[in-house]
Amino acid sequence: MRALRMGNSPTQGSAILHIVVDEQGYTNHIEVVRSLTPALDNEAVAAVSRWRFKPALCGNTPVPIETNVEVAFRFFGRSMF
Repeated sequence: MRALRMGNSPTQGSAILHIVVDEQGYTNHIEVVRSLTPALDNEAVAAVSRWRFKPALCGNTPVPIETNVEVAFRFFGRSMF
């Protein structure tokens, strides 16, 4: 996990990402729907790109789906890193 320097004040919020989960459960076509900051948006996209899902099924056949995911951030005080 990478440390981000946010200064002294508490910071928190959520980025909303629109993703496509393919037939193998991998995330594709990730785009930011609700932004926090460019740095946190990049961290959210990097994290979600590593996520794996159980594929959606239509009958017994895996199919791609589109969905939104929320990535929450909370920082308190100075980073120690």
